[in-house]
Amino acid sequence: MPLRILLAISAILCCNAAVAGLKEGYEALIRKDYATAIKEYRPLAERGNAEAQYRIGRMYEFGQGYPQDKAQGIAWIRKAAAQNHADAQQELGVIYATGDGVKQDDAQAVAWFTKAATQGEPTAQYNLGLLYAKGQGVPKDYAQAIGWWRKSATQGNADAQFKLGVVYHTGQGVAKDEVLALANATIAARGGDKENIEYRNEIAKELTPEQRRSAQVLADAWKVGQPMPGSAAAPGSASGSAAGATAAASSAR
Repeated sequence: MPLRILLAISAILCCNAAVAGLKEGYEALIRKDYATAIKEYRPLAERGNAEAQYRIGRMYEFGQGYPQDKAQGIAWIRKAAAQNHADAQQELGVIYATGDGVKQDDAQAVAWFTKAATQGEPTAQYNLGLLYAKGQGVPKDYAQAIGWWRKSATQGNADAQFKLGVVYHTGQGVAKDEVLALANATIAARGGDKENIEYRNEIAKELTPEQRRSAQVLADAWKVGQPMPGSAAAPGSASGSAAGATAAASSAR
């Protein structure tokens, strides 16, 4: 499957929410009122507020309210990232992974994704897993990849949930387990993504009715914030095995 680096789309003010102007700036961005967003954010950014720096950087990066200027955008995003702003660190990871405005550099991408991922940023966790899986910028390590995808999937990232379905379906990095593959793929499909739904259906059509019921029990038991099916502490399965899933299905009937 192709490497699919994700951009984080931040929908929540992630830090310094009490600072006057941040809320107003974000509300202006939602309205696409970039002139007002700049008016609110720019003074805060110049005074060193990391959230405002990140927002100004994104506006330069994508030509929203300013003429598009990748260099200016990256400069502001770097200022925020230097203050440990997780969304800014994730964005720098994307910039280096894609070479958009800088020389492409997988090692730098790994470094920035790692900084954001260790703070719990789910898109960075997913992206870091991709780079470990491909061995780009870091030695190839599927165990590390799966570990980061689990962290991301636990937070509700559907792309990471999809990847867990793939690894159980193919047996790459884990013991092949079609029940767990279907359970993870079913969770990934909840958001309505066409590719995720098709993949879930592809797995399901090869399984017995009992296996499908077992997978459904695991998927139904899962909620955001809980370990995904197949994790040691996954709901409905002490061991994360297909046998545990079947036991869960049996007890539910």
